[in-house]
Amino acid sequence: MGIEATISSNGEVIRKLRMGRLELMESTEGISELTERSRRCEGDQCLYVQSNGRLKALAVIRERVRQSAQTAVTALHDQGIEVGVLTGDRIERCIETEFPGVQAGLRPEDKVRIIQQQRDKGHSVAFVGDGVNDSPAVASADVGIVLAHGADITSSHADIILYGNDLTRIPWAITLSRKVLQSIRSNFRFAAFYNGIGIVLAACGLLHPIVAALLMVGSSAVVSWRASNSCAGLDTCCGVTPENSDKAGNEKKEQRETHQWGTGLGIAFAGQGPLVIYLGNLSGVESTMILLSFMFIGMLLIRFGHQWYRTGRNTGMILRMLAYGNWGMLVGWWMDAGLGQVMADGVCLCCQSRHYFNMESFDVPWMVVGMLGFGLPGMLLDPRIAPKLWDKIVQGVLSSIGMIWGMFTGADLVLNLAGPLHPHQFLFAFAGMITGMLIGMVFFCELGRRLLNLSKPLMKVASS
Repeated sequence: MGIEATISSNGEVIRKLRMGRLELMESTEGISELTERSRRCEGDQCLYVQSNGRLKALAVIRERVRQSAQTAVTALHDQGIEVGVLTGDRIERCIETEFPGVQAGLRPEDKVRIIQQQRDKGHSVAFVGDGVNDSPAVASADVGIVLAHGADITSSHADIILYGNDLTRIPWAITLSRKVLQSIRSNFRFAAFYNGIGIVLAACGLLHPIVAALLMVGSSAVVSWRASNSCAGLDTCCGVTPENSDKAGNEKKEQRETHQWGTGLGIAFAGQGPLVIYLGNLSGVESTMILLSFMFIGMLLIRFGHQWYRTGRNTGMILRMLAYGNWGMLVGWWMDAGLGQVMADGVCLCCQSRHYFNMESFDVPWMVVGMLGFGLPGMLLDPRIAPKLWDKIVQGVLSSIGMIWGMFTGADLVLNLAGPLHPHQFLFAFAGMITGMLIGMVFFCELGRRLLNLSKPLMKVASS
């Protein structure tokens, strides 16, 4: 209703003040004079000041409904949430707003009572407010939400503080929370099903320990990827568009996608370290150096991969092949070695150029299949590399030829220079294959791009 204060001196009350609604005033004497001199419109609220039982002043308060209020209420209805408005304003003013479920003229205890009635019916109640009178209701609700500019006493009871003075963030926050819960539950189901199958296969002796370890890494990678993409597209939600509209939203979406892309690259590359150590049967010092190197490069990709990706299409291809193509090549190398270590008794199995790096034998190693199967699809999905289907086919064929040729040539060259019995022949062969693969891929992709550019005018002439 308002506030009351007394001014005293030496224990004697000098003046008694009241400020608030007309119902709080002890007397309405002099109200006609005040209202005649005021400039007020229908719907304005009046704040009266009384001194020693006589009206002395009148303040006219004109409020506007937040621009985001109606949009937020509509979005909440679309989400299946029942919305009501609890206010201390007069019912006449509330009817003008056309909000649903308005209950007006309420005191703070009335709001608490209504909230408790809803909770007794089994409903979960969220209350949004910002005034001092909203503090008890915010505290009594299941979720108390306060706007950042609200009264301090109300904010101290809140579970959530919304910044930006934008009520559309309420349906946005609810959508975000629902998506997070959905993602958690979905990932739990996926992980339980995935690992349940793995446990059964392992118990039956049908799953090699190394395969199980790789599948476990794959499971973690998939869960991480699903979690990072679970809330994509939430810059604009529930049909609510921020003020800076499409351009800002598209920029944020692109930044988020490229950040996620860099994170995926870094995790995939860092995960290769333990597999390289196992396949190469490396010593303690070598293992430490390899593990630290892969982790360091992986962290660089997580931090800067999205920036490097934007520098050019060739950079994107190289990063994809280093992260995913390498995985396929290493898994294939392990299969070529009979599901075991590539290095055995100082000899590098599969590092003999006469067997696995000679195309005349037409013996396609698993490392080639793995490299193309893991790296090629993701590379060709990049529209910067091949925007059209025909371009994707041409670039896919040529880049495959380039990668296979480059991998064989690079390994042969390095092994011939180092010698077949070099103590680090595995690492040399691995480095040679990666370097040759990347050089061959970029060279043949650029060749294919130039051939496609030359063929387009000829195709137009032929069609005309």
